[in-house]
Amino acid sequence: MQDFLLTLLIVVVMAQILTSAVALAIRSMQYGQDVQDEIALAQLRRILIISDDFRTDGSALYFVNQGRQMTLRLVNENLIIQPGTQIMLVDVDSVSFLEEGNLIRCIYERKGIFHERIIALQ
Repeated sequence: MQDFLLTLLIVVVMAQILTSAVALAIRSMQYGQDVQDEIALAQLRRILIISDDFRTDGSALYFVNQGRQMTLRLVNENLIIQPGTQIMLVDVDSVSFLEEGNLIRCIYERKGIFHERIIALQ
């Protein structure tokens, strides 16, 4: 009986250690939202570098990419490029675009925090 209880105690302790180790491994393999945003914005900048004819109405950015009219806008809390549904940023509450001289700025809000990035040069 003592052997059984000792074995059961060891199994319970090992299960807790294993659960903690797996949770730590999962957290360490995930990027933070800020890192994901910077990767997505770098990809967006690469698209916009080869684009032209930029214009904005404040809530959307219109541009021509390889002869096709494209739109960058917020749809269902995702910043996407249309036509199609290339998702650039996720879980975004609001977004606005500003033209300042030859710069185009993207200002987006997520969970009450505003982020401002330059995304293109005209």
